[in-house]
Amino acid sequence: MYRWLFVFILLAACTHPAAALSFRTSPPTIAQTAAANVSPPLPLELSKLVKTFAALPDANARFKQLFYLAARAPSFPPPLRTQENKVPGCMSVVHVAAEGREEGGVLRVYLQGDSDGQLTKGLVQVLVRGLSGLTPDEIASVPPSFIKEAKLTESLTAGRNNGLMNMLATIKRKAHDIAMQHGAHTTHTH
Repeated sequence: MYRWLFVFILLAACTHPAAALSFRTSPPTIAQTAAANVSPPLPLELSKLVKTFAALPDANARFKQLFYLAARAPSFPPPLRTQENKVPGCMSVVHVAAEGREEGGVLRVYLQGDSDGQLTKGLVQVLVRGLSGLTPDEIASVPPSFIKEAKLTESLTAGRNNGLMNMLATIKRKAHDIAMQHGAHTTHTH
């Protein structure tokens, strides 16, 4: 009986008009891709960082890379260590500052970040390097899934993963606020 039920379901799926559409040979349109909730490609600098981390053999190598980024981070101006720039929900004290600049008629967001912990400072540098210079819309469209693609979720504790998500959310909020101050609107929200 189950065999006949399976055959019936298979035949119904193959003859149903919606199922026939799933076997199309042409690539999906932009609207179909958006409807399927497919993430847009990562910005170039962030993509490079993700590939670098993903290629590392293990968590220790990823930690060393984060410490390397922390050691190479530019100094963070003390006047920017304000409550407004403090990232909520992080185990370490993390500050992220954002500045909007019009360049050739395009609003771009430039970031600076720092933390009192070296590992967390490396994490904030991944975001600063990967997102600085993008438009508010480009920042808003960055999917948090890049963290998993970089294999950082498997290397970090739950608390640090949460902190990284909070840093990303703070940067997205700041980019959105900058867009609103300049009269632009982002297509995505936090």
